[in-house]
Amino acid sequence: MYTYCNEILIADSPEVRLFKHGLLCMAVKQASAHDALAGVDGQGSAIILSDTLKGQQICFDVYGVTPNNIFLTVGFQGAFRDRFSHLYLLGNGRRAYSTALRRFISSDSLSPFERGGINSYAFCLNDPVNRTDPTGQWSWHNIKRALLSLITVKEYKGTPLMKHDGITVFSKSGKKSDPNDKLYILGHGIPGLLVGQGNKAYKAPAVIQGLNAKGIVTKNRKIHILACYSAEPTGPEIPSFIDQMAALTGSEVVGYKHRVPVERYEYNGIFHAHKLTSIFMFGGSSKKIRSGQQGR
Repeated sequence: MYTYCNEILIADSPEVRLFKHGLLCMAVKQASAHDALAGVDGQGSAIILSDTLKGQQICFDVYGVTPNNIFLTVGFQGAFRDRFSHLYLLGNGRRAYSTALRRFISSDSLSPFERGGINSYAFCLNDPVNRTDPTGQWSWHNIKRALLSLITVKEYKGTPLMKHDGITVFSKSGKKSDPNDKLYILGHGIPGLLVGQGNKAYKAPAVIQGLNAKGIVTKNRKIHILACYSAEPTGPEIPSFIDQMAALTGSEVVGYKHRVPVERYEYNGIFHAHKLTSIFMFGGSSKKIRSGQQGR
């Protein structure tokens, strides 16, 4: 049984598990052997485990091949390697990477016209020296990987209910009228307002009206606003966007002070939003605020 955390494979059984900080593997728990600390290189590859090969350092070539095909549970770019197939199962098992072929064994759904690139089977756009691909969806530059190692990621996902002007509304079960199914609203924000792609500003009454017109229930339903400054009031007399939403819907509404960086994508009809948090975040780290019927 495979266990994933934020799309990263961390265990293939109760006996073997990785301990990770962001994308970096720090240690390996193994029931059949001693637990091991991992030493990693600049790409996050485990080049030494404290109980493996008597401390001998392991080398990877740029595509993850090891000398004499030595097998390590955690290996190239800190990813978990399946002990039966010797493949790296990336992104919730979305795609498997083969070091022998130096390619993915299935095509990228974001190729050729989106972020997957022209070659739908290529690993890291054929540039594994400078890029990494922890999810099998698209590759990142290693500078971004280094920054992401200092970032914690919280994933929210569900079925899209409405999309309008860069604002996406989704819920876990995809039910428009279920009051027990939390509603997520993702968009750009400024104090007191949601902002669309064309810089058009939306007040809370207009957002609620638009949702209700699509048959999406907002009354007495928990709502989570994934937008910058959604918990910031415009001024002393003007409440924040979440306070306005809570007053109009009678619901508990969650929002944020400061900036809220979010990576977003849709795959197989499921919308994914990854909220990023770092102590080095420009403009201050986001702070979650609740308004309305707390504890409901």
